[in-house]
Amino acid sequence: MPQDERRPYALPRNPTESERLNAQHHVYVKSLGYVLHPRIAASLPAHRVEIADVATGTGAWMIDLASELPYAKLVGLDMSKAQFQSSVPSNCELQLLNILDPIPQEFQGRFDVVHIRLLIVGLTGEDWNTVARHAMQMLKPGRWFQWCEADFQNMDVLQTKGGSSRAAHEQLWGFARGVMQKHGKLAGEVGRLGEIVRKAGYQNISEDLVSSDRWPEMRREASVVEHGAVAAIAKQFAANLKEEHTKSEQDVEDLCKRCEEEVAEGETYWRWNIKVVVGQKPQS
Repeated sequence: MPQDERRPYALPRNPTESERLNAQHHVYVKSLGYVLHPRIAASLPAHRVEIADVATGTGAWMIDLASELPYAKLVGLDMSKAQFQSSVPSNCELQLLNILDPIPQEFQGRFDVVHIRLLIVGLTGEDWNTVARHAMQMLKPGRWFQWCEADFQNMDVLQTKGGSSRAAHEQLWGFARGVMQKHGKLAGEVGRLGEIVRKAGYQNISEDLVSSDRWPEMRREASVVEHGAVAAIAKQFAANLKEEHTKSEQDVEDLCKRCEEEVAEGETYWRWNIKVVVGQKPQS
């Protein structure tokens, strides 16, 4: 199934981005303290478990969990196979699925867990409700949904040394955020994620909220991961949406270089909140 061109993906699909996604996975697991939410893990039977990882990308989350649950079958699903790995553990597989399309019969009512992470740069408006409803269709009655998102709407640029500059970081993010918001993204949905899941009909909902700089030793790694995403988004917009804005590709490249100087000068870093919403499909 091809990528949905009506909702263009804001990030590239190439080896560099795949490396960034794998590093990003480590940042999120370290920040949260788990791969699979402890409430869900405690509820799973010790056999015949099937778990779907929607928008799997490189499959990093699925592959990590495969070693924790060797008895489980894990299915990584994505609208594009461009970042699928050539080999995965024996209890994993990769398939194409656009979660915004009607769910195929083969996936309906099949899974004990449906996991989703970081769709924020791909969804607009009603898409968020569609994702929650379609994930429920994939679940067995009484089973669990885990949705992890980043609150990029309220992302900050911070300094560890007073008096240093962060102007380039703010300009780069202001440009990328402005174009995304013009296309209906970053409209505050992460703040309403619990309500979106509740509206879809899930029960026993809980929310975790942590900061990307929860562990000071992770600030640099998390910032490198996020800067890679912001820079890639800005470069894509500058190259592909020239008629919508005034910044050129060279302007963005210059901002990225200035960001590197700011990091060297004052330990400037990106900070955002990470939210995980867990919900259970009703028994009937």
